[in-house]
Amino acid sequence: MRQFGSLAATAAATALGTTHTSSIYAADMGPSQPVSSELRRRAKGGTQEITIGHTEELPHGTLRCFIEGRRVCVEVRKGKKLVGRRLSIQPALGQLRFGEAFPETAFSAQVREFLGTPWHEIDSISVWTVHGLRTNGEAEFHVDL
Repeated sequence: MRQFGSLAATAAATALGTTHTSSIYAADMGPSQPVSSELRRRAKGGTQEITIGHTEELPHGTLRCFIEGRRVCVEVRKGKKLVGRRLSIQPALGQLRFGEAFPETAFSAQVREFLGTPWHEIDSISVWTVHGLRTNGEAEFHVDL
């Protein structure tokens, strides 16, 4: 596999925003970060690559890899609705071209999340990967804090 320098250092996941109803409160507790080495060992996906322009029909939507501005993004959409989060990296300018391949692990990001209900409070880190988006459109796994 080719080396991509510090791609993982610029990985990001879109924020889901804050949800507040009479029975639930959910929020991201800060911006996404590159996945720690400890959590990266638990993630699946291994040596697979994804190319700019790739699309894949899944039961829960369409996975696609595309360029947006200076970032390469991977997301799943069902119709116009985003499923899960959009993952992105900011590679070198020379790599921003249709057909360029990137390791799927470069798109991995971790997000600290808080979920509160009248009965529970859950503070956790979710790990978002291309594998998780492909499998069910959700975080690959969560770690309770």
